[in-house]
Formats: sequence, structure tokens, C-alpha cells
Amino acid sequence: MSICKLHPIKFMTITLVMISVSTFLLHTVSVNAQTNWNKYISVDKTPKQKNFIDLLFELNESVSKSREHQNYYKKELADSKQDTTPKINRIVSLRDGGDIFYLYLELLDREQTITINVYNMLGKNVLDVYKGRPQPDSIPYQIIVSGPPSLPNGVYLCVVTGKNFRLREKFVISRR
Repeated sequence: MSICKLHPIKFMTITLVMISVSTFLLHTVSVNAQTNWNKYISVDKTPKQKNFIDLLFELNESVSKSREHQNYYKKELADSKQDTTPKINRIVSLRDGGDIFYLYLELLDREQTITINVYNMLGKNVLDVYKGRPQPDSIPYQIIVSGPPSLPNGVYLCVVTGKNFRLREKFVISRR
């Protein structure tokens, strides 16, 4: 009897049974790789049944190989996410805190002397913030704009100068 001559309901029933059996066998193979196939399948197998079982076993092997490849590539991706960017002298951020601005730096050489100054847009040095050895990266430098001398509203440049570098960041003072 060919598949074409089967009644649609019988065909669906056979298909569902085959899917159920294949799901059970795949689960069994994934749980225990040393499965005794004779326990689940009758001894008098037809060539089609043997092919079906072989296909299921090959499918399980390809799934496990696929998982191995996925785990390998996940590990490669995790390794590549590590920060490999070369560290350079830079201003990480200049944050407004009202009357105080917080300057975060990332510096290579901690043995050199740095100076931090604030300039107006005319190029005049209006505030000396810091001179000395750099603090750790996690500690901000405080630029107090309300104390003597009090800086008026406007645009300013924060300039950090070291032995062989010069960094600058623009910021705005805007009070009501």
C-alpha cells in the first residue's frame, strides 16, 4: 500500500506515531548514548525501519556536534569580548554637579606631573584646578566653579597637560 492511497486520517495518525517514536528515541539517545535499540524496536526490522533508526541516530550525532560547535563559538565570543583596546591618556567624562564639575581621567603614566586648568573662550586661564601627581582613575578631580573666583555663565575649556600629552574638554556653566 503506497502513501498516496492512504486515507488522510490514517496518514496523519501514522505520521503522528512516527513523530512520537522519533521524539522518544531522540530523547532516550540524548539521555543515554549507549541505548539498546532492540529494547525499543522489534527484532524483525524492515529495511525502511533500519534507515529510519539510522537517520535518527545520525540526527542526534549532528545535534551533539552542533552543540559542541556552539559551545566553542560561545567561548571564542566571550574571549573576544575582553577589552583589548590599548589604554591611552584620555578624559573619560566631565560631569556637571551644580557648582562642582567632576573630571574623570584615564592616564598611562602615574609618575609624571599633570596640571588641570580652566580657560575661557578668549584663551585666558581663569581657574587653576590641580597640579601634581595623578590620582587613581576612579577618583574625580573637582572643578569648583562657584567659589573664589566665581565663574560666570559661559563656555569653558578644561585642559589637562602632562609630560607628553595635552587633553581638552569643553563644558558649559549655566545657572539661573
